[in-house]
Order: sequence, then C-alpha cells, then structure tokens
Amino acid sequence: LLGGTATGLISAALVATCPMIIWYARTYQFSLPATFLATMALVALLRSDRCRSWGWAILFGICLGLLPLARTMTIAFVPGIAGGALIYTLAEPTERKRRLLILLAAFAVIPIGFIWIAVDREHQAWHDKIAGTVVVRVPKGVGLL
Repeated sequence: LLGGTATGLISAALVATCPMIIWYARTYQFSLPATFLATMALVALLRSDRCRSWGWAILFGICLGLLPLARTMTIAFVPGIAGGALIYTLAEPTERKRRLLILLAAFAVIPIGFIWIAVDREHQAWHDKIAGTVVVRVPKGVGLL
C-alpha cells in the first residue's frame, strides 16, 4: 500500500509542488550540500527496505545527522524526515520489532556530529577540521569589523 510505484509518484509530485520547496529553490536558500544530504538520507532509507538492512539504515541516520551541519535551517526538516521514516518502517507488519530496532540504531547516530562539537577541545565540527576553519570567540561589546 505505502511502498508501490503509485505512492512514489504521488510523493514525488507532492514534494515537487510543495510551495516551501519551490520558494527555497527560487531564492537559492537551499545549498547543494544540504540538498545532497537530504537526498542521500531518503535514498538510504528506501534502499534499507523498511529498515531491514543495517548498513543503509545507519547511512540514513548519518546523512540525517549531518543535514543541519550542512545548512542550519535544515534542522527543521529532521523531525519530519525522521517521522516519515518511522511511519515508513512500521507500515509493514512483518519483522516490525527488528526493523524498529534498526531504525532506533539509525536515530542514535543522528546526534554524533553535535556530540563531537561538544567534546572536541576546539569545538570544531568535522567539516571545520577538514576545511581548517576555527571557532573564534569574540568578547561581548567588541565588533567584528
């Protein structure tokens, strides 16, 4: 019922005509890395076959966790995508407990990037380390320019 070609086409049509997505696309608010991560998260979720595959499900969690690090405003998408993944996973009754366990493992991966920032001595995210950027603390009352 929820996994057929017709459902996929209806979902694609709804996403393609969503006013917010069209508005973001027209104003270039949605960056390429965020688009890539959102797409990869959804591809991994679909490839996981309703969370039957550990690897694809964990990749879903990783991509979903990295999404807000690519573009801060995408944090608003995480609960919606996670809720959709939960419904998608539980919609089929076979092996429901096992698939829910795999999905919960994928959800556990989501905050790893944020936890890393909190425990890192320099409070750098992974993309900061790769790019060589640093966190600069400016005292209150001091302008940047």
